[in-house]
Amino acid sequence: MLNVPLGLKVFIAPGATDMRKSVRGLSLTVNQILKRDPRCGHVFAFCNKRRKLAKVLIYDGLGFWLLLRTLDQRRFQWPEPKPGAVVVELDSEQLSWLLSGIDWQRLSAQTTQRSKLSYDDARPSLPTPSFLDLL
Repeated sequence: MLNVPLGLKVFIAPGATDMRKSVRGLSLTVNQILKRDPRCGHVFAFCNKRRKLAKVLIYDGLGFWLLLRTLDQRRFQWPEPKPGAVVVELDSEQLSWLLSGIDWQRLSAQTTQRSKLSYDDARPSLPTPSFLDLL
């Protein structure tokens, strides 16, 4: 399990990326196609055409980390490229779902829907006794 600190942004390259690329090729992709600085410390993720292999590029201040993830029985639910959208931004929880092969878009929608309900909405209203009733 990849634990990404909460302050880091996660950028996903939608569609397929050539997985023959190493750190230099992927950082060049981040710079030229995603229009981001690969040394900014954020997380960049890429996937192959068959959706079975993903690479994650992270710069920690000293050098690059290149993480490789393969799925045996599932496929990554990778976002497709949309016109005008070069990059998709996720949070660390969504990245964890994505790299586990879970449909992160559906799960994100369910989580957002549940978070809209507040505690007061879900709790039945009970009469609260006043201070004088307790005497």
